[in-house]
Amino acid sequence: MITTVDKLYEQNYIEQQLFQLAPLPLTEENFPAGFDIQILTLGRKTNFLRINAAQMKRIEEVLRSDE
Repeated sequence: MITTVDKLYEQNYIEQQLFQLAPLPLTEENFPAGFDIQILTLGRKTNFLRINAAQMKRIEEVLRSDE
């Protein structure tokens, strides 16, 4: 059973990780080189994918949502 405390802990962890990655606002000016991400699942992974600041901002929005 997932409790409110569990959700809060998970959200705080996500926030900390995102801030560690990008402590400045996600703009092309602040991150002109973009970001490299890799998606992992059980025994499989993508190559590193280059994304820009706008794409990273959309990913952050998804991770911060309660859905």
